Amino acid sequence: MKRILILYVPVIHQGYLNLLYSFIGSEVYLLGEEVARKLDCYRYEIRAISPDAIRAMLLGIKGLKIHIILDGEKFRNDLPDGVEIFSSNDSTTREFNSLFLPGREIKYLNSFLAWDRAKIAALNPVEYDCEISTAEFDREVMHLAETESERSPDWWRQVGAILVKERRMIMSVFNSAVPSELMSYALGDPRDYISAGTQSELQTTLHCEQAIIAEAAKKGIALEGTSIYTTVFPCPVCAKLIAYSGIKNCYFKSGHAVLDGQTILKAKDVKIILVK
Repeated sequence: MKRILILYVPVIHQGYLNLLYSFIGSEVYLLGEEVARKLDCYRYEIRAISPDAIRAMLLGIKGLKIHIILDGEKFRNDLPDGVEIFSSNDSTTREFNSLFLPGREIKYLNSFLAWDRAKIAALNPVEYDCEISTAEFDREVMHLAETESERSPDWWRQVGAILVKERRMIMSVFNSAVPSELMSYALGDPRDYISAGTQSELQTTLHCEQAIIAEAAKKGIALEGTSIYTTVFPCPVCAKLIAYSGIKNCYFKSGHAVLDGQTILKAKDVKIILVK
């Protein structure tokens, strides 16, 4: 039986090459950029290469028959029955198949090619523990945290945080890419396919709350009784670190509580305070 492969290729890396090598002698159909742009899940990547350029590069692989899909409906109408259809299992290609090949049997290949959109978690309002703080000191510290957040290379969500001990600011940090601020450009960012505020554990950056606690441990700074000011309410992972670090006050400016983040803070008697 004749087999074909359908996939979207924004860049060429070893994962794509391994997949393509397994389809030597078969027809490979790349999603054209105009086709991809019509899909809801399409996200432009700074590293993306045009399909024409991708095709030109891949033509050097002997036996690879590469075509570019310029019109989804024409592709559907021209695709004969009795063809075994394979596809990369990513959001962009899945949506194309759902839209233009409904009812056709498609075998999805699960080798890693690119970060994919994940399930969306619920966003819950934060139940803070006291009157909204409008104290000048708290507002000043939060303003400094916001200024710090602007330095973050984590462009999908810039967050800043400041550690305060006995009303003295002793540390300020922002969400950072590790080990270098260029990593999200080199490898792409999985957060491109995950809604803001959800599944924050799925990230390649170092959250500012994590950085503060790690830096305090490195410098021997005791966190018992300290306060953290963060521009966005902590994710569940950061909330757990805060809860068990000895920090007793968590000031925030915006955001939602996800999963058990809020519950853990309350269970360890960390006061949650909204700053206006």
